[in-house]
Amino acid sequence: MPGPEFTVRPNFGPAIDATRDLLGRQLPYALRVALNKTAELAKQRLVSEMAQRFDRATPYTLNSIRISYASKDRLEAKVWVKDEAGKGTPAERYLGPEVIGGQRRQKRYERSLQAAGVLPSGMYTVTGRAAQLDAFGNLSRGQIVQLLSYFRAFGEQGYRANMTDKRRANLLKGKPSQGVRGFSYFALARQEGKLPPGIYQRVAYSTAESGRIAHLQRGGAKPVLLFVRHAAYRPIFPFFDLVRETVEGSLAANFEASTRHALATARA
Repeated sequence: MPGPEFTVRPNFGPAIDATRDLLGRQLPYALRVALNKTAELAKQRLVSEMAQRFDRATPYTLNSIRISYASKDRLEAKVWVKDEAGKGTPAERYLGPEVIGGQRRQKRYERSLQAAGVLPSGMYTVTGRAAQLDAFGNLSRGQIVQLLSYFRAFGEQGYRANMTDKRRANLLKGKPSQGVRGFSYFALARQEGKLPPGIYQRVAYSTAESGRIAHLQRGGAKPVLLFVRHAAYRPIFPFFDLVRETVEGSLAANFEASTRHALATARA
């Protein structure tokens, strides 16, 4: 799905016609400056609105708006969401549904859990009360890595990061001398009793008499991730309306300002 974009073109013929003879060869310059200034204002408006509308928007998201600036040979300025990202997810993939709605794509860790047979086909995840969230409300990178390692969901290239039985046992043992309780994870592909499908954390404890590790009952398990059939977005970010409002409210004024500057420069 292409990322949201909005193209700003000089669509104010009367204003151009009125200054064409006055500006002469300076007309393309005035148009270029007005278009680029308007595109920059649109970007500022979009970033400001994202910060207000998205819960704890990440710097990556706030820095995702791009501008293709107008030139003297191409009197067009484009505002869009970047569609490239090193090893991460391009912003257009998750911002597109916020603009037009629809089913979200699976996240990378969801695809890995599905490939490992942990997450059933066609399902998505939502965080539960035992999830460790980062500053932006997403499942923390550390817990994602731990879950993939625990369920041996790293692929061929990352298989060395998968937990051995010994490492799982050490995780369950914890560090009693430091007051750190051990725990284990388990996954349910379908409803079991009162527990819906998902990944759960079960904390271990030591019995006072023997110091042996025992498990809490399954009813005390806390959900880290719950498996759901649908993970849809409803449109909450009016990308196109925000840009259109900026264009309608600023482009003519920016052209007037750039015209005055062009005339002043020509007389100098």
